[in-house]
Amino acid sequence: MGNYREAVADYTQALRLNPRDAASYYNRGLARFYLKDYRGAIADYTNALHLAPTNGAAYYNRALVREILKDNRGAAADYSSALHIYPAFADAYYHRGLVRHILKDNAGAVADLQKAAKLYTTQGNKSGYAMAEAALRKIGH
Repeated sequence: MGNYREAVADYTQALRLNPRDAASYYNRGLARFYLKDYRGAIADYTNALHLAPTNGAAYYNRALVREILKDNRGAAADYSSALHIYPAFADAYYHRGLVRHILKDNAGAVADLQKAAKLYTTQGNKSGYAMAEAALRKIGH
């Protein structure tokens, strides 16, 4: 934990010197995520996205945090933004599928999980494929 606390302090100092450094916001957001400072992580990812709106990883990570905080609509929107930037992002399809299922969009959930399974297969990710298939079975498809 100490290293993440130090990282937050270091990135905070970097941002004092250059408040327009999107990478520092993004990296501090990662450190805050690992410290379970979820609100701080969302704020940092949001600042990173204001400065670098095509940072698909920032959308994806913010979506993960929103999912943890049960902001499923916000998570789905962020996963969609990440997919707009990186259309072959299997993990984003997988997580958006899970969130869509929670939101009672079963058709969207099935489509996303099937797409994730296909991408995982294409990318040689057997464990990802197994997760997507298990999720499809769980929701009855």
